Amino acid sequence: MDTAASLSEGEALVLAPGDAGPSAPTLGKAKSAPPGELLTRQVVVHFAFGDASLSLAARALIDEVAEPLATVRRIAVSVRTDSVGPRQSNQWLATARANAVRDHLRSRHPPLAPAVTLEAQGACCFAASNETPQGRALNRRVEIVFERDAESL
Repeated sequence: MDTAASLSEGEALVLAPGDAGPSAPTLGKAKSAPPGELLTRQVVVHFAFGDASLSLAARALIDEVAEPLATVRRIAVSVRTDSVGPRQSNQWLATARANAVRDHLRSRHPPLAPAVTLEAQGACCFAASNETPQGRALNRRVEIVFERDAESL
């Protein structure tokens, strides 16, 4: 998979150092900031084991936050997997999930696409224990943070 070749101007893919290459999704709360600082909205969507496709519910949550935004400073897409499977497979899956979110934003919200940055790290930065199926489901996630300047509201 040649992810770097598929990036648009302004997009970046950050891999973990040394890498070559079905829970209900939740919507984060908007954070307020003093004037001149960033305002953020965060969406967290979860994936089924071994799957990189966005569910209808995940697409709807992303659209709910992205739709009212005319401009953003940055859309940070951080992708994680659980600890099951080989490191290389988890990295591939994390990258595929990042691409799914990026492609959704490109197709549904083209003006926002240049602000997208991707960080895909398989088997990293766990939100819960990998000892239970519930914990592993929480770790299979994409965190999408939409950043705006407070002055542009």
